[in-house]
Amino acid sequence: MKRFALALLVLAVLATPARAEVQRYAIIIGNNIGSKRRTPLRFAESDAKKMFAVLTAAGHFSQRDTVLHLGASANEVWQSLQRTERTLERRAAKGAARSLLLIYYSGHASRTALELGASTLPFAKLRAFIKRCKATVRVAVIDACQSGQLVASKGGTPGPGYRISLADHMSSKGYAIITSSTESELSQESAAVRGSTFTHHFVSALRGAADDSGDDKVTLDEAYRYAYSRTVAHTAAQLGGGQHPMYDFKLSGRGDIVLTQPKTLRSGLRFRARRGGRLLVLSKDRERVIGEFAARSGAALRVALRPGDYWVYLVARRNVLRGKVSVRADQLQDLGEAALSRFTPRTSVAKGGLFAPAPMHRVSGGFLVRRMPLDGAVLAFGGALSYGIEFPNDLQPAITITAATAPDAGLSEGYFEVGAHLGASYTWLRAWRQRLAFYVELRAGYELLGQAKRDDQARYTSSFSYFGGAGVRFPIASRLGAQIGGGAGGRLFELRGQGWQHRLDLQAVASLLWQWSFR
Repeated sequence: MKRFALALLVLAVLATPARAEVQRYAIIIGNNIGSKRRTPLRFAESDAKKMFAVLTAAGHFSQRDTVLHLGASANEVWQSLQRTERTLERRAAKGAARSLLLIYYSGHASRTALELGASTLPFAKLRAFIKRCKATVRVAVIDACQSGQLVASKGGTPGPGYRISLADHMSSKGYAIITSSTESELSQESAAVRGSTFTHHFVSALRGAADDSGDDKVTLDEAYRYAYSRTVAHTAAQLGGGQHPMYDFKLSGRGDIVLTQPKTLRSGLRFRARRGGRLLVLSKDRERVIGEFAARSGAALRVALRPGDYWVYLVARRNVLRGKVSVRADQLQDLGEAALSRFTPRTSVAKGGLFAPAPMHRVSGGFLVRRMPLDGAVLAFGGALSYGIEFPNDLQPAITITAATAPDAGLSEGYFEVGAHLGASYTWLRAWRQRLAFYVELRAGYELLGQAKRDDQARYTSSFSYFGGAGVRFPIASRLGAQIGGGAGGRLFELRGQGWQHRLDLQAVASLLWQWSFR
């Protein structure tokens, strides 16, 4: 009886249809050349290479079914699309598994067509192909100026307010079109990221940066949302204007379109940071940016990489650390912050580039001790409040407000002073693993000097002051720090009957400071 039941169980298992694999096809297009009036692009073809690499490495797109066109004409691209369409039709007729077709383009575009050298591929023709193609699901990602025209006339929507959902076993069908900008915007490329802004973040998403759920699956929804938010943030202040990706989709069904599974590429990098920052992975020759990732404090970050040598940069607050790492086949290389050394970017790279740390905003307030302006007088005690912005070049312009008072002394009764100063400090040395910042500063300002009571002398007078000093800043907690400094200068003020007087000014300040930075 037991043997009979076991036999029935085996037959049932054998009779159960296995879950069909999704057949994946991709046509990747990059062309640096547009029409005669267009300035050639530098990185469109490089963008296409990056997309080809990540899809074939971590996306289950076989190289046999993934076509890469670099500098091709519109006719060559169209023939490739038709060949793929015929392949899909033949396999569908034979009852083949459900399929996914991904079309990616990086290059020039006008308001009506993609520009591939001297030839063009009209948006209307491409859209008609996407709608009629026999693939179960069609996804088009278009990174070009005014590419939003491809979806704008059909109800496309700017912004990330959507979810593209479709099961990976593809019980549903339809299409999704994503463009890097609206119909009236310029899509930007940058020498800093060695590529277009949108593709840079989209490829980073596919390598694992967008896997917020931690399930080791990067879906189309996750990749779009990641690329959208970072493209908008990184282009908002650029001369070319902001860039807002758009989408149009006609899909039915449930689940998610899984584009990549980074862990299926068993070689890669596992990085753990003591503090948060941006992790940048560059090729061995540092000419290609493989990806950009958010490194969270204390959390392990996994990046899918092919075997080879890479440069890794960590931009944490105002510091840039870097190191070289070798990734071997079928191995996950561990890398920690201790293996990286401090790196000072070249000026040509730091101006808005990948390694440019964000300015540090700093508010400080503390106790002030300074010498009263009158000869032989006692010290005055008070406080100082300052706000400054420290830039990546270590220069910090600041505005400072001071107030102090002193007991009655000499000819002054109830002495007090209030002043405002403009100046700048410069951090000239960092020590003890970058935790101690030694600075020098210069400032100048105006002060109102007064006294509580005096019959034969003016109650108030003006003072013009200058000051030079030095000090040290050090952290206490995440954003909280302390600052100790002092120095000397001078004050020029008027005494009744004696005219303008100059006195030496000595002062010391001990402050707590709150600092933050954002990009």
